[in-house]
Amino acid sequence: MLELIKNNNYAMMAYTGSRFSYPEFDKTIFSSLQDSQLQSYTEGEGWERDRKNVGDMLELISSATAPFFSFIFFESAHAIYYFPEEGIIRDDRIEDFNYLTVDAPAEIEHIRYINATQHLDSQLGRVYDALETQRLFDNTIDQKTTTAGYKAPLGKFAREVSRFYH
Repeated sequence: MLELIKNNNYAMMAYTGSRFSYPEFDKTIFSSLQDSQLQSYTEGEGWERDRKNVGDMLELISSATAPFFSFIFFESAHAIYYFPEEGIIRDDRIEDFNYLTVDAPAEIEHIRYINATQHLDSQLGRVYDALETQRLFDNTIDQKTTTAGYKAPLGKFAREVSRFYH
């Protein structure tokens, strides 16, 4: 699919709050993109990286003069689940979450996940608003995917998480 998009002269840009080498997107799906088309922003908390990348994506959307393809790998909804204070909708959480030392029920992690996905939803809202403003929404294909899922650490917490999610 990317080759077809590229062959039709779409502008292409991909963003991540991690690195394109983990997972190995730079060697697989995005191997044909130039380095200048792969933005890896790794400074700050996951939610800050997501907010920065969305801001940069909004610049691409607002300046689009031709069809474009963009991709963003969000970091907020990955464990330890990052979110800003203003995005908190469930406050009964552990402030400093560490998988190696936490001794808490799995629901505590789920609360962090709820807060992180609330922030992620707000970032997607920014993208959708920009597409509407630029009158691009009706001609946009929006595809969302997720990673393989939750991978629990060892120990009591892992047993609790496993029971909670399955």
